[in-house]
Amino acid sequence: EAVKLCDSYEIRPGKHLGVCISVANNRLFVGSIPKNKTKENILEEFSKVTGLTEGLVDVILYHQPDDKKKNQGFCFLEYEDHKS
Repeated sequence: EAVKLCDSYEIRPGKHLGVCISVANNRLFVGSIPKNKTKENILEEFSKVTGLTEGLVDVILYHQPDDKKKNQGFCFLEYEDHKS
């Protein structure tokens, strides 16, 4: 209903709202990870904080092309559902 009522609504001359339906996302981006951390290290660190690993199904980590022992400094936490 909100999309029908508000999408393309002109709020000021020449300025229109863009309204669309939200899509549930199960991945959380985490940056500034030390490049020497492994998937297991990251999971261990997040498990120290209550609630962060509840519903967590995977840690997605990308390695540097020239050194497979180092990650690229970020990861994604994959949860079972948006609520988690």
